[in-house]
Amino acid sequence: MNDRNICLISRSIYPHPVGKHTQNMKTFEGWLRYWSNIVIISQCRSNNLCISQHGKIHGVLLPIIKNKYFNI
Repeated sequence: MNDRNICLISRSIYPHPVGKHTQNMKTFEGWLRYWSNIVIISQCRSNNLCISQHGKIHGVLLPIIKNKYFNI
């Protein structure tokens, strides 16, 4: 089987490490039947870039970007 990768860009705020997001991890683990690797790009509450891995699920978590339109 060729490597099949998928990258998801999420507006959700994820915990670090990504494996702590148990609800979504169950979905992503099921998707591994179809994909070799899953990369999630999202935000976290840290002030720094956080990278973590849960098996073949990779998380790239960016600091929350404040949005002046939503008063965040």
